[in-house]
Amino acid sequence: MRVRLGLPATSFAARLAAGLAGGLATALLAVMAVAQTGEGLDRPAVREDGKMRVGTTARVFLPKEHDGFYNYAPTVIVDGNVVHAWWCQNREPYVVRDHIYYSFCENGGAGNPGSTGSSAVLVSSTGWAPPRPVLEPGRPGEWDSVHVCDPAVVAGSFRYAGEEYRYALFYTGTDQWDNNHNQIGVALAREWGGPWVRYAGNPIVAATGTDVWGVGQPSVVSIDGKGRLWLFYTRGDRSGTYMVRRQLDFSGLSAPIIGFGLRLPEAGLTTGDGSRAILHNGDLVYDTGHDRFFLIAPRHPFDPELPGFVSSVLQLASIGGEAIRSGYGHWQLVGTIGPADSGFPRNHNAALVRTPTGTLPSPPGTSPGKGDILDIVFTTAVTGEQWLWSYTLYEARREIPSERG
Repeated sequence: MRVRLGLPATSFAARLAAGLAGGLATALLAVMAVAQTGEGLDRPAVREDGKMRVGTTARVFLPKEHDGFYNYAPTVIVDGNVVHAWWCQNREPYVVRDHIYYSFCENGGAGNPGSTGSSAVLVSSTGWAPPRPVLEPGRPGEWDSVHVCDPAVVAGSFRYAGEEYRYALFYTGTDQWDNNHNQIGVALAREWGGPWVRYAGNPIVAATGTDVWGVGQPSVVSIDGKGRLWLFYTRGDRSGTYMVRRQLDFSGLSAPIIGFGLRLPEAGLTTGDGSRAILHNGDLVYDTGHDRFFLIAPRHPFDPELPGFVSSVLQLASIGGEAIRSGYGHWQLVGTIGPADSGFPRNHNAALVRTPTGTLPSPPGTSPGKGDILDIVFTTAVTGEQWLWSYTLYEARREIPSERG
């Protein structure tokens, strides 16, 4: 498992050993979906008619087989009546090695956040296909031989090795066990569930050294619905920790175009203690109606109690499209998700539910009430030595005033 920024590699081994001492109680992994409001856990998140209440949080309907597994770092796409989900998970119980898993639900139309009065995207849906690994670590000696994680999937038109592919999956890979030398690669497929064909030119964004965290945690948005993309990712090295945008043209991967890296703005983002904001591990979607982007990202500082390398609070923000294009602008905070919402002390590694091209499923002005609806799928965890095996996916639904951003 790739531990997030801020945890020294020397302490990870000791903490991981403690985590392997025993499995998390089954009761914890079977937490019932309940609403989280300022008044506490007092009413179901999903109404009797199957619709998820705005402002609530509930566990995702993707059950674990048994103890000894972790689920985190999801990406979720709504394509017509089908919901597709990818996430990081270990393949063997209590063996810490990240694979990318996939499942889908064919009755997801009721969960489309673009539908008036829509139900939860994941919580209330049934009929999920059995989760299965779709991308595993590479062979010994390859750049991604230890872990593959952080899936970011987009639809388009990508020509590679004489074949046409409809989907691209960007991911973080590493060949080291010390949480360093993370790099970004891409795989291609004709179907959402694969098979995924690794690009021979990987990694497409390389780390600056083997003794730094590197680059990873990608998020991707299509520019033209074809091969032109905006790739967002975290960079962590001696120059600092921040998020970067690159413009790609992967229409023809025999001669891909990878633009220069532009640092994303950080102004307007908040911290819990008034210190300077650090932007990393963010997921972005594009709001076509208002030329703005929404962001979900961790808020600093992190609580030092184990696991002290992931966030307790996630922040939602928006910014104009020109700020993303230029690198200059100011984020507008539109909400947070924290322990009071989920009931867990750690809330981290989140994704904004999106369309196949990375846009907001619910265009401004089409949602009922005062504004737009954002669906967020994120990871919860307990504190203490069993932190790893408690990693579980939850969904939150938030109303975003349309005049903000």
